[in-house]
Amino acid sequence: MPTYETILFGNGLTTSLFNRIRQQKLIRKSDEKLLKLNERVCSMIGAPVDSPNYRGILSLFGIFGRDIPNYQQIIDAQKAAKRVLTPFIPEIRKYGMEYFVGKHLFENSELDNPVKDNITFLYLFYNFWYREIEGSIITRPSVKDYLEEVGYEFSVQFKDILTLNFDLLLDNTFLRRPLSVQHIHGRFIEKLGKRGGRLAPPVL
Repeated sequence: MPTYETILFGNGLTTSLFNRIRQQKLIRKSDEKLLKLNERVCSMIGAPVDSPNYRGILSLFGIFGRDIPNYQQIIDAQKAAKRVLTPFIPEIRKYGMEYFVGKHLFENSELDNPVKDNITFLYLFYNFWYREIEGSIITRPSVKDYLEEVGYEFSVQFKDILTLNFDLLLDNTFLRRPLSVQHIHGRFIEKLGKRGGRLAPPVL
């Protein structure tokens, strides 16, 4: 088997891995919907802040009860962000979150750009989605074994492994032999919520 110096992979690999997980029937049919990032992000945008299902999302921001400092200010910021992002749900569903972010992140900065100002919320939702599938799908023995096999193939073929991804599919600490992957754009936060008394931003 040939050995190469470096490989750089992006979300194409993540999509491929998810497709293989489905094709090999490593998860139940009913769980496949959890792998759909865009649908999950849109459901989080559309969920009312005061709904029971939103409690897990609020934990992203270190909100575990009304007794935290600046509770109402944080809730108001959530509501404001959702008002801005909600009209764009059809666009996110149609083109995907990555396209949506890329389109609005580099729009003319001299103009008011409320979408760009709320991109942080999308990345926090993205982080939350990954933690959901990690807890319910990726940690399953059959899926972990498959990821171990893929990781091994990478390790014997490439010396340096770089990624544009935030996900930790091949370098997660729960794997027996996690890859040494360099995340160029950053990686998902391990524990969501507060860090050092501040609300945790996405790692970009």
